[in-house]
Amino acid sequence: MAISGVAHGVIRFTTNGTLTGRRQVTYLRWIGATTAGHTLTLSDSNGARWFESEADGANFIDIHPVFNEINGLVVTLTSGTFYVYTR
Repeated sequence: MAISGVAHGVIRFTTNGTLTGRRQVTYLRWIGATTAGHTLTLSDSNGARWFESEADGANFIDIHPVFNEINGLVVTLTSGTFYVYTR
């Protein structure tokens, strides 16, 4: 499954995906990128970028606090798993 946990407070993306609706986001975490240069981007429904990262090697981990409401989640993911923590 590409997107899971939508109703559980932790949304998990394992591939590119889009979700509609407003969410109160607290943290973003990207784990398990497989190769240096792989990228991840999170934008809202209006195209505003909230997070972007580039892996520096295998098993890359990145975490970012947000504490803001985001309208729609548009994720572009090269590898790994991306978690969006909501409340």
